[in-house]
Amino acid sequence: MSVADDHLAQAVEALDALGEFEHPWMREAFAGIPRHRFVSDTVWIPDAGGGYRALERSAEPERWAEAVYAPHAPLVVQVDDGRPARPGIGRQASSSISAPSAVLFMLRALDVRPGDRVLEIGAGTGWNAALLCERAGPDRVCTVEIDPALAARAREALEAAGRRVDVVCGDGELGHREHAPFERVIATVAVGRVPHAWIEQSAPGGVIVAPRIVPFHQGGLLRLVVADDGTASGGFDGGVMFMPTRGQRRSRFDPATLITDNAWEHSAEDTTALDVAALEDVHARFAISLRVPDVHHVLEPDRGAGRTLWLADAAGTSWAVVRHGTNGTGGARGEVNRFGPRDLAEEIHDALVAWEKAQQPRLWDFRATVTPHGTTYRIGGTDQPFAQDPGPSDR
Repeated sequence: MSVADDHLAQAVEALDALGEFEHPWMREAFAGIPRHRFVSDTVWIPDAGGGYRALERSAEPERWAEAVYAPHAPLVVQVDDGRPARPGIGRQASSSISAPSAVLFMLRALDVRPGDRVLEIGAGTGWNAALLCERAGPDRVCTVEIDPALAARAREALEAAGRRVDVVCGDGELGHREHAPFERVIATVAVGRVPHAWIEQSAPGGVIVAPRIVPFHQGGLLRLVVADDGTASGGFDGGVMFMPTRGQRRSRFDPATLITDNAWEHSAEDTTALDVAALEDVHARFAISLRVPDVHHVLEPDRGAGRTLWLADAAGTSWAVVRHGTNGTGGARGEVNRFGPRDLAEEIHDALVAWEKAQQPRLWDFRATVTPHGTTYRIGGTDQPFAQDPGPSDR
């Protein structure tokens, strides 16, 4: 038994003990389709500088296998869209193989049945498509990958594993009409809005599972059921973190590059009732993200002198800096500097108040209805919308 095979056996036992294999087919597929045969010999692990360094299987086979089968950690398989600035050094992760626990969590939500036609957005290594093929059957899975090199490698790995999956190189946000309609659609990349093409290409009663990602909150798993009228409704099964589709990537918000000395001099100084500490609650941030989906934030840790919150809209036209506990008053209001046409501190405050008035619902208490005209979010079975995203569901 190789080092990798040994780690596969250990992973099966560990995941089994944790109850991650909800159905027998999941355990059989996981054990019978070795994950390490889909992962390249070069993977990427975080370095001290915030980037990534290469981990070579030939140099560190034990560590490589351990990274491949870590139960709760994803593994980066590509950096900088395949063009790292220096050999062995990467700046930004551009493709990864999801943690085994996350893969099984999403498969449970998708609930694939034998014979289902399945569309996967984001082939990556091809391993997830192989698991889907094991359940749905040969020639029933189509996986779309935007990166030509990744698509080619996934196709090779699937063929070597004897899994008949159609690997398409293209933009996954457009789906794949040639194989539609699909009973199941799963995205292994995150979106801010569900592309309506996925709904149009789903059969009535079909299920769509996709991670939702926006600047203010990193990760709710959305599960939608498609209706006869071309809409889709559902809820959030829990929290997950995935890379966004390449078409919905957003630059990291860096206050230092946005807030220049000149802009600071022209900002308006005021006070705000926004409770900065309340933003530590993940459910509060999720609710805020529904009402204010285009605002980035950085919340600095409390070092004894108070908290500082940096806000900026995705367009880079407005920003705010909120400070609590720095004026020595100990009051409920904090100091704020605002710049631009939007009052971001007030928008975040209003969203937080709406969440509190709604009895602080949790992420999985929210429901979503997606139409060609946008998305409406409600709490539980209530009719009153909590938030509406009027933008088109297609980018």
